[in-house]
Amino acid sequence: MWSLKPWGIWMLLPLIIAGSIFILVGWKTSPTAKTDDGHSLKWFWYVMGVCLIGLTTMVYAGLFCFVARSERKAEKMKRSGLRGVAMVLSSGATGNETNNMPQIEMELLVDVEGKPTYKVTHREYVNPVNLPVLRKGAQVPVLVDPGNPRKLIIDWL
Repeated sequence: MWSLKPWGIWMLLPLIIAGSIFILVGWKTSPTAKTDDGHSLKWFWYVMGVCLIGLTTMVYAGLFCFVARSERKAEKMKRSGLRGVAMVLSSGATGNETNNMPQIEMELLVDVEGKPTYKVTHREYVNPVNLPVLRKGAQVPVLVDPGNPRKLIIDWL
């Protein structure tokens, strides 16, 4: 699962400092100074500083929103998800990987109390430590979305 780390915010600081330095250099640059292609050097530094600060901030804000949304979904599933057990019919890597965690596509036979057993294809990024659990025939605990039984997460505990 994704989570926000305090050191991630500290990675933003050097880029904001560099952007601020570019803006300061632009402020100190003579208005008559030109780049090699004849444009204002003062505005070059301003644009570089604003772009560095702006793009960095936008990327981090996007990542923050993505992580927060993922955490909210997982918490909602843990609060209101139906507990069940799924038997692994097949599993294999999709070729996608994030943070050294491969995405695994699994064919699962899901059994939730009070509902008929059904088959579902599920993709999830899996910690390599948990890969042996996903062998054919293994039983894994799952949390199923009550509104859409095709949405589930494996409860790795």
